[in-house]
Amino acid sequence: MPELPPSAEPRPASAPTDAAEVAALRRRLAELEALELDRLRALKVEDALYRIADTAGSIHEMTEFYPAMHAIVGELMNAQNFYIALYDEERQLLNYPYYVDELDPDVPDPAVWEPMGTGWAAGITAYAVRRGEPLHLDLAEYMALVESGAIEAQGGLTKADDSGWLGVPLRSDDRTLGIVVVQDYQYPYSSEDRELLTFVGQHIATALSRARAIEETRQRNAELAVINEIGAALAEQLDFHAVIDLVGERVREIFAVDTMAIVLYDEASGEISFPYSLDEGTRYQMPAISLGEGLTSRVIQSKAPLLFGTDAETDAAGAITYGTRTESWLGVPILAGERVIGTINLESVKANVFGESDVRLLSTVASSMGVALENARLFDETKRLLAETDQRAAELALINEIGAALAAQLDFGAIVELVGERLWVIFEAQARDMFVAIHDPTSNLVTFPFEIENGRRIQSESIELGQGLTSIVISTNEALRFGTNEEQLSHGGVVPANTGESAETASWLGVPIRAGGKAIGAIVLGNDQPNAYSEADERLVSTVASSMGVALANARLFDETKRLLAETDQRAAELALINEIGSALAAQLDFGAIVELVGERLRVIFKAQARDMFIALYDRASSQIHFPYWFDHGKRLQIEPIELGQGLTSVVIESKRSLRFGTLAESLAA
Repeated sequence: MPELPPSAEPRPASAPTDAAEVAALRRRLAELEALELDRLRALKVEDALYRIADTAGSIHEMTEFYPAMHAIVGELMNAQNFYIALYDEERQLLNYPYYVDELDPDVPDPAVWEPMGTGWAAGITAYAVRRGEPLHLDLAEYMALVESGAIEAQGGLTKADDSGWLGVPLRSDDRTLGIVVVQDYQYPYSSEDRELLTFVGQHIATALSRARAIEETRQRNAELAVINEIGAALAEQLDFHAVIDLVGERVREIFAVDTMAIVLYDEASGEISFPYSLDEGTRYQMPAISLGEGLTSRVIQSKAPLLFGTDAETDAAGAITYGTRTESWLGVPILAGERVIGTINLESVKANVFGESDVRLLSTVASSMGVALENARLFDETKRLLAETDQRAAELALINEIGAALAAQLDFGAIVELVGERLWVIFEAQARDMFVAIHDPTSNLVTFPFEIENGRRIQSESIELGQGLTSIVISTNEALRFGTNEEQLSHGGVVPANTGESAETASWLGVPIRAGGKAIGAIVLGNDQPNAYSEADERLVSTVASSMGVALANARLFDETKRLLAETDQRAAELALINEIGSALAAQLDFGAIVELVGERLRVIFKAQARDMFIALYDRASSQIHFPYWFDHGKRLQIEPIELGQGLTSVVIESKRSLRFGTLAESLAA
């Protein structure tokens, strides 16, 4: 083989020099490996930060955000036990939407917000949130805080000797949003872990803030969709109670509550009613109350929402509890313009369930409901006015009909029958009893020429004007209307059967029949159903009674005119008869013939009115009464003379006065 030049021949290396170089190379290799690890770790962290930011915009629900953060942090450090707590600084509440722990089965309810210093907001998590800076503890440090009373012992941290707890507050825009926490029950965390979680926590806070903003936007859009849906449904509904039921059922679904109420407030009466009440999912009827104490009254009086998270808060605010005892309470006013017409109240057995977004949504629903209720009220009012107009037109048509019939009628009894029958047809569905009462001021008697009781025509005896509602109507010349039997009795009603008033009559309506400004009688309706008669019924019957009074007055005038004419005709006939008899008597000088002539003429005249007739002559000398002319049952009889003194004929002769009797009892009494 060729020889190498002297300069190229290898020289034996010294052992120390070779060892130093190897060590340097190893150090360099370690440095390079560390740099590579750092580079890889940095790339991993950078990738994690990118995924954290990306997650904020890609999730659809916040429930997806928290496990995504857990997975990302778990790639950077030991995060087998991991949770995120949210902090409401304004309300001083803490909530655990995500909590994973391998040892502790007792985890916080994600739906509950705990007041700071109570429950799950009294432990190490709340302590770290209040501090506002990262907190890194081992078991000894943790127990020292517990023993000092700074925190309460919670969770599984005390169940292992080598436990480690690391929490980093999540801050964004100078606000603490919550805290991210990792726990390890075997190995404590290092300062590097603290630095890493602090750095990652900043990005989680930013992502959380963004995700919540996106979630709030989605929620707001969902709220608007709900509001539009309810608004569209309400726009098609003009029934007052249907509006209440529609909103009640929809609110129940949206807020997932089992206890709630829709309340209406009547400003005129100061009464609060509960047309929609729900307790533990069961619909029930709650009695009305007066405006005053209680949370509902506070909402009405303040015209502003009220929100409470615990029963202690509601008790302190003056709550009056009905039904199931609850923790959370939310009430918002229902406004119609500037007027409070009611409230919507939500309750939950869980504490701090409702938040500001719930207040906003429920207030908007209540606003739409207020418009719908006012529209329904106006619609009902319009329908009522139209119904009243139609009813008034029907009343006027009826009055004109009765008036026309009365104008053509001059018979007193026929007028009473006409009005009685017509009113009975109108009020048959509302009246069990009805009568027309006529008062005779001369005898002070009240008669009942038209009377129906229990749907049957009857004839009651006359009564003397005095006690009873009918007498009060006639005496006061004022109408009376009662809805219950108790009201009747308290205003002078009586129950004897001969008063024309029934003890079983709940509703009673009596109006005076006026003639010349005075009451000459009354029209009375009775029903066994309470509150059967309205103001419109009273107005209709009063108008008919007024027309009837004029017709009865005209009929009386007509009857009086006929009577006077009849009396004049009768007087003329009497004068003609007297003249006729006088002429006949002037031509007759025979005593017996004169008696026969007068007797026959009178018998012809009174044939229709007299069954018996006689002419009696008194003989003073014998003190006897003779009967030269006697008819009994249409037959001529010969009667023996009687002594003066017995019988009505003797009374007439002795008293020299006429006697007239209408009944046998009257003649016997004389």
